[in-house]
Amino acid sequence: MTKIIVILLASIFMAFNSNAIEFVESLAARNDKFYHTIRTQRSDFLKKLTDKEFYPLKIYRNFYLEGDRLQNQCKSSTNVYYKDSWVKEQVLTSIYATLQLIMIKKSIKDIAYFSRELNVLASDYENLTENLLNKGCSKNISVISHRRIRFLLKKYYEMNHYDEELEKAPLDSMFSNPIISKDLVSKFSKERIMSQYLKYASNVFKVACTWGQRYDFPRLIEDFMQNKTIASYVMRQMSNQIINPNSKSDNLVTMIDLNTTKVHCDGIICREKDSRAFNIAFPRSMGSRGLEEDLRSLYCQEINGRKLDKEPRLRKSIESLVKQFNNEELKKSIGYFISLITGVPEFNLWSSNRSELRTIVNSPIQNFWDNWAKRNAKDLTEEALFEEPLVLRAIKDFQYDVRVNKPPVMNFSLSAGEFDNIFKKSSKIKLSFQMDIPYQ
Repeated sequence: MTKIIVILLASIFMAFNSNAIEFVESLAARNDKFYHTIRTQRSDFLKKLTDKEFYPLKIYRNFYLEGDRLQNQCKSSTNVYYKDSWVKEQVLTSIYATLQLIMIKKSIKDIAYFSRELNVLASDYENLTENLLNKGCSKNISVISHRRIRFLLKKYYEMNHYDEELEKAPLDSMFSNPIISKDLVSKFSKERIMSQYLKYASNVFKVACTWGQRYDFPRLIEDFMQNKTIASYVMRQMSNQIINPNSKSDNLVTMIDLNTTKVHCDGIICREKDSRAFNIAFPRSMGSRGLEEDLRSLYCQEINGRKLDKEPRLRKSIESLVKQFNNEELKKSIGYFISLITGVPEFNLWSSNRSELRTIVNSPIQNFWDNWAKRNAKDLTEEALFEEPLVLRAIKDFQYDVRVNKPPVMNFSLSAGEFDNIFKKSSKIKLSFQMDIPYQ
């Protein structure tokens, strides 16, 4: 059976959002044939997947569920209190600095990787990195130095693999995953996909590097922090929590990981720390119920939905860069960053116009029903009795207007005995043909 990709149908297969869950539950309650078709096809496909292949989708789903949980918590969250406003500002700055460091670390790997895969010359790559640093990076960034960023960009460009741990490279992971249809991948050139990914990896880097360690003026990074999926991920990182990759449950199960990214800020001086040093130095709220709960409550209280004042004395190069990011570019950059932390490709970046986007959206649906039709046709062909005739019926929706100089359109339904018990007009494969009828 042709391998299918889950993009739009992911809402049905994986119940990524509440609307999909309600839709599937409605079909199940009515014992709808469509529901059983989906269940059977989904079950057969998932049986062929290994845990490693299925893991990214599971993580992807749980990331969004965590974002929904934070959204709901913010509707009824109670305030948290710290020793004084200085301590509270330290915590808020640390949250933003942790996101900033994660964005920089992950984006520079992809910038180097895609530049190398696109055969960007070393001299051109050096110019690219210098432009990224000199035109977009804040002079006040303290979570990682400009010198360190240059070193890492050069190091990853010169390496023969994605990183030190031989982590699977983005495109290798994408094209080798059986969930992703080869038919879809074949419609877009690898070079074009890599060019788009390089562009948005650079965007993620620019967004992170523009911030100058003041939480009250977060610049472009604020749009990322307002995304609940990203915000909840950052707070899990600061709390030594990751989603358990070995859990068999469909519900979110986390586990302790002492190697997550954690940044502690003292004023505008921010440093990454290991778990032991971070837990000793990082302030807790008065009557704290745990670090993650402190962070989530403070986020709802101080960050969620806040309106920002215009930043005074903004450097011209930073101001120019901020103006380059329109709403669409920011949304695509956010989508790309989510793909970095979940491992699930952001297909929205493959398209450059609506027609191509429609192709991407339609592809999994077309694949699903093609597989369904082939499967049923194979099963029913073996059972069909040869003496049963084929019947071609005209459907009563003849369309013809003498005022319009266009040929008339007629719809036919082809039936064959027992097929009628399963196939309906809406379920049949659609074919179009033209008939030339001579007349005197």
